[in-house]
Amino acid sequence: MDDPQAAWRRAASFEDLCALGERFVRGTLESFPGWGAPDLDVESDSLIAVLGACMAGGFLTTASQPGRPFAPGHAGRAFAQRAFVCGFVSPRVASRLAEEAATRHLWFAASHAEAAAHAATAGPGFGVQPVGLADGTPYLFAGHPAADEELALFEDHLAPRALSALALQPFVWLVDPVWGRRDALPEGLAAVLRGARA
Repeated sequence: MDDPQAAWRRAASFEDLCALGERFVRGTLESFPGWGAPDLDVESDSLIAVLGACMAGGFLTTASQPGRPFAPGHAGRAFAQRAFVCGFVSPRVASRLAEEAATRHLWFAASHAEAAAHAATAGPGFGVQPVGLADGTPYLFAGHPAADEELALFEDHLAPRALSALALQPFVWLVDPVWGRRDALPEGLAAVLRGARA
């Protein structure tokens, strides 16, 4: 296994970054900028196949979670999750995500980092919404403009050329509004990725 930090520093394009992201989610690269662990959380095991396909299809995901119905969790608290994924995506894939989200009644929003040289991909937006609840209290949110914050996590890990390429991509959120549902978001992503390869 090659030095993961060196692998990220060698990247020269957005496609290179997506390829490294795919290696990370599939377990053959032990580093992802901004993520302080050598692999995904256990709860993301069910998403490995779809996240790997996202990376291969031009969607560099930076955060995600599966849906989780209301149920007891640690410390006797009741937890629930909405499925979501966010990250940097090629403009073509962003447009397809927006279309698929409308068809499947998923929430979609897109924004650009300030350094982007072209117009943002238009999405209907959905505002900031909770995607995690503990005893009915929100503790995790999606939909906020996170492009600059996420881009900053890559700054110390990428060469300037790759960082500039990343900054040109829209940052998107895709969220299933139904608490606990696990299949709608992965199915929507799969449909987009099939179309992107066609």
